[in-house]
Amino acid sequence: MVTTFSRVEVAERLTSADFFRYAPEDEKAELIDGVIIVAPPPLDAHERLQLFLLRLLGDFVELFDLGEVRGSRTAVVLADDQTYQPDILFIARERLNIIEERGIFGPPDLVVEILSASTAAHDRGAKFHTYDRGRRPRSMTH
Repeated sequence: MVTTFSRVEVAERLTSADFFRYAPEDEKAELIDGVIIVAPPPLDAHERLQLFLLRLLGDFVELFDLGEVRGSRTAVVLADDQTYQPDILFIARERLNIIEERGIFGPPDLVVEILSASTAAHDRGAKFHTYDRGRRPRSMTH
């Protein structure tokens, strides 16, 4: 199966402020190198794995009052031209100040990206290195 991503066409590189203005609210979108990329809906296996991990991590974090766990519709601004929506993220209690109304401003303490054939190259490549610049732990799941 071929998965296609759509691009929001604009004349110049966008910023994170532009992303919040132009990105569709009802679809998963990311700002990658100043370009808004809209992802197609995930496959069922992806959704089931995400829900399982979200519940598992969320219950653990809540039980020990460790911080906050969020799902894939939370924007994470890592640079002015890089805003991602990871499948799952965790922010430690002592860093909850990076959570704002529009999203997370700074690298989360843990990021989980559930890889699929259509996103694996980007998730393991540019996105992985962008998260790595923040020196926060991360996880890739297949």
